[in-house]
Amino acid sequence: MVLPYGIAVFVFLAGYLGATEAAKWPCDATAGVLKDRDGRTVWFDSTELERLAIHKSTPRMPSSARVEGTVTVEVVVDKAGKVGCARVAAGHPLLRKSALEAVEHWTFKPYVSEGEPIAIMGRLTLRFSTSRPDP
Repeated sequence: MVLPYGIAVFVFLAGYLGATEAAKWPCDATAGVLKDRDGRTVWFDSTELERLAIHKSTPRMPSSARVEGTVTVEVVVDKAGKVGCARVAAGHPLLRKSALEAVEHWTFKPYVSEGEPIAIMGRLTLRFSTSRPDP
C-alpha cells in the first residue's frame, strides 16, 4: 500500500518527533492523583502549575542545538510538591532532554483538596530561544 505524500510525511514526522513516546510513563502516574467527580484525572495546564511553582529550574539550551521552540512536559506532582514523575509529550528532539531535566528540579506548593494534600498531574510548556535576553 502506498500512502499519499502528505500522510507519509506526517507519519514520518510523528515518529521522528516522538509522538509515540508520550504513551509511556516512567512511573505509576495515575495512582492517588486528583480526580473529578466522574473518576477522571484532573489535568492542570501550564499557567496553573506555574502559579503553584515555588522553584523553577531554567532549562539550558543544548550547545549543539540552535533551534527555537517549545517542549511540553507532563508531570505528576506528589503530595509534598515535588515532581514524582515526568515525561516529554511534545517538542523538538534536541530540546527534550534539557526540558525534562529542568522540570524534574521544580518544586510546587502542595495542592490541597478537601483539607488534605493530594498529588496532581499537569502539562508544562517550556520555551527555548536562541536570542539573549536584554540586560
